[in-house]
Amino acid sequence: MSHFGVAMSKIDRVEIHGFWFEIENLGLLGQKAQGVGNFAYVKGSKTRFNRYAVVIRCDDGLRGEYVTHWVGTPA
Repeated sequence: MSHFGVAMSKIDRVEIHGFWFEIENLGLLGQKAQGVGNFAYVKGSKTRFNRYAVVIRCDDGLRGEYVTHWVGTPA
């Protein structure tokens, strides 16, 4: 219970889901870092992106989700 007398949600599970996708005709501009500003149209190229979705579930059914942005890493 909170100090207002209302029961609070309790996290009972955290999930991390890895996924990937490819984008055709998108490549790096001579750099190896996959920052948003390092990509450009490169005909015939394919760039693979690995991302992670985090799901937080609570004992009362509440749920929150987040997907990492362009430079999200496993860390």
